[in-house]
Amino acid sequence: MKVHYLPLAVTAALVMHAAPSAVATPLSLRSPEIADTYADNSLLWHQLRWLPNSRELVATLTFSNTDYISRVEPRHDETFNFPLPGVKFDARTNTFSVPGNPAIPVAVLHADLIGHSIDLLPTARLLVTHHPHGRVTVRLLPNQPVSGGPLWVER
Repeated sequence: MKVHYLPLAVTAALVMHAAPSAVATPLSLRSPEIADTYADNSLLWHQLRWLPNSRELVATLTFSNTDYISRVEPRHDETFNFPLPGVKFDARTNTFSVPGNPAIPVAVLHADLIGHSIDLLPTARLLVTHHPHGRVTVRLLPNQPVSGGPLWVER
């Protein structure tokens, strides 16, 4: 089976066409996973991954203490996976969407030099909340159009 990838610009145009009717229903998908890390860690790396066997979109996050390493405090990195429940993959268009009337596209799968990657669309944000005592939660926010700001937001 040959997979066809839509260019990101075409997918974004399709999303913008659907956006006016979808804006009426604000939505937030919270990952059921909660992680605990050091309070002084910061987000070092992030990636969206599709797990075909479980049919889940997962936000993989790595936190690190890179700002505080020294001879006394060695570097430590921690990676956590946050499944995003309810996100569906459409293999025909290579888009990921959340249920709604109509469904709201939030990410797109596209080919890279070494395989594929998944990018958030400009109509969605991924909110990573790093609480003061180190607890981490993740929410996917469809219908949050971003104009020039980051799609992955850490607070």
